[in-house]
Amino acid sequence: MSVLAPMVVKAGSPLTATWQGQLVQPPGAKDWLGLFRLGDPNTAPLARAYTNGQLGGFFTVTAPLASGRYEFRYLLEDSFTDLVRSGPVMVEANQLDVSTRLKSLKITRRKTNTSTQGFVTVNKDTVVTCNGNQAPPGAVTVTCP
Repeated sequence: MSVLAPMVVKAGSPLTATWQGQLVQPPGAKDWLGLFRLGDPNTAPLARAYTNGQLGGFFTVTAPLASGRYEFRYLLEDSFTDLVRSGPVMVEANQLDVSTRLKSLKITRRKTNTSTQGFVTVNKDTVVTCNGNQAPPGAVTVTCP
């Protein structure tokens, strides 16, 4: 019995594990495959699906948005006893890429007791204009009056 998964995946992208192989006993209809943060207990799956007694198949989930190390586990008969685990899957964070072709950007502003604040991260070549004033190239924080 084996559970296979990719070694690296981007956060929020499809993540597929496959299971295959012969068990010592026939597979149970309530055997299940779960996605877990590496080191979490079997009682804390992030996603799960029954294998429906199949000897093999696949399970696709959306990769977690939090970067880190995860794994798939094959668990027996609706229990928290795992039979086999995949290798670790590294989920990498996605980074916002704002290019010079950007025509406009809507920023959600947060009102505090004393002011309204908005933040955006841009790359070194992006031109940002705020209320008609151009920010210096490479500016990371732009304050709008």
